[in-house]
Amino acid sequence: MEAVVLDLKTGVSLEEREKEIDNISDAEVRNLIDVVDWEIVSRGSLPARTAKECKARWINFEDKLINHGPWSKAEDLQLLGIAKEFGFAQWESVAEKLGTYRTPAQCLIRYQRSLNANLSLREWSREDDEQLKLAVDMCGEKDWQNVAACLEGRTGQQAMHRWKEVLRGKKRGRWSLEEDKRLKCAVMVCGPHQWKSVAAHVPGRSETQCRERWRNVLDPNLSFDMWSPEEDEKLEEAVEKFGMHKWSSVAEVMSPRTDNQCWRRW
Repeated sequence: MEAVVLDLKTGVSLEEREKEIDNISDAEVRNLIDVVDWEIVSRGSLPARTAKECKARWINFEDKLINHGPWSKAEDLQLLGIAKEFGFAQWESVAEKLGTYRTPAQCLIRYQRSLNANLSLREWSREDDEQLKLAVDMCGEKDWQNVAACLEGRTGQQAMHRWKEVLRGKKRGRWSLEEDKRLKCAVMVCGPHQWKSVAAHVPGRSETQCRERWRNVLDPNLSFDMWSPEEDEKLEEAVEKFGMHKWSSVAEVMSPRTDNQCWRRW
C-alpha cells in the first residue's frame, strides 16, 4: 500500500493539495496577487530576486490573463482618456482602470509608440539625456522602439540619433584607474557642474560620461548602504509624484541616492 504524504499544518494529503492548486482559475490567481507574500516567494524559490522583482515579473509576464491581442480603436481611445486622467504616469493605475487585461508596461508602450501626440523636435535637456542613458542601459542599442517607450515625447529614431551622435562618446567600456584619477582632479579644479570643462581633462570621454561616472561612482557623498524601508516608501511616493520618466527629479528628493540607483531599485 502506497504511503500518503500529509501536509502537517492542515492534515490534507499533498496529492489533494496539488489537485486543489491545479483547479484554481487564472482569474482567482489574479485576485490573490496583492495578498501573496512575495518575500516568501523570493526567499523560497528565487533568492537572487527581490520580492518586488518577483511581483513585477508575474504582473508583466507570467499572468495567464494578460491580453496579447491587437489594440482596438475603442481601447486606444479609452487608454488615452485614462492616461490623461492620471497625468500620463501611474501606469499600474491606468492598466487597472482600463480593465482589458493589459499590463502597465503594455499601456505605457502603446501610449508612447502610437498615441502620444507630443512627440516633438524640442531640444534635448540634461534630464532627457540622463533618461535616455538609463533606457539604453536597460534595453540595449538595438531595440530603439523600447528605448523610446521609456522616454517622454521621443521616437525610436530620435533616441537612436541622439545616442549615437551625441551621448555615446568616443570611448566606451570600463573606466581605467588613470581615467578615474583624471576625473577626480578635474572635478576638484572645475567643480562638479562644469562638465564641458571637466571632460576636456579626460581624453576620450564625453561630458555625459564624466557626469555619470562622477554622480554614480566617484562622488564621495554617494550612499551604497542597503535601502531602508523608509527609503523604499519615500521612493514610491517620489515615483508616484514625478512618474517613471523623471528619475533626476526623483533623485533630488532621495539624496544621497542617484537617479541610477533610484531607477535600479524601482
